[in-house]
Amino acid sequence: MPAKIEGCLDIYLELSSQYLIITYLVTVRSDLYGRADNKLLGNYMKTELDAHSYQKWFLENFQYRDRLLTLTVEESLRLEEQLQEPKRYLVIFKSAEFFQVYDECGHRNDFNSDREQGVLAKYNSSRLLDHVKSDTIILDKAVGKLEHWSLMTTNEFVHVLTNEAPIVVSVT
Repeated sequence: MPAKIEGCLDIYLELSSQYLIITYLVTVRSDLYGRADNKLLGNYMKTELDAHSYQKWFLENFQYRDRLLTLTVEESLRLEEQLQEPKRYLVIFKSAEFFQVYDECGHRNDFNSDREQGVLAKYNSSRLLDHVKSDTIILDKAVGKLEHWSLMTTNEFVHVLTNEAPIVVSVT
């Protein structure tokens, strides 16, 4: 039986033999990006993930199917916090045209020079987006303007090119 998660975003999770199928029904509030649990502060989108440094989060699960990219992020607890339930969030990209994952140490020193603040943030300009524009045909088939977003965790950085801002939902 599907499990219902409360909030602006109702997600029904069903297990199948090959995939975790995520069916989403989005009730969009009239905020700037149409995002469920996020608030615009200054020049960047603040999410509940920003309660900690990126080094306190780890990528628990990574699902991709038909341009729906779902990342499960879990809070890393210290030894004295082990009796608590860690916080978990789904980071959902509904239209992921391109993504890459690499170890947090595998980046250049200036990887965040044009990146907004936060664990989950958008790049104002990026070499990855320039590469996709000049060396692939992804833009020929993509609908709308692509943006470069990244999620930083203690072990992985996930980069996503999408035409919609991601949604962050608490599943704790």
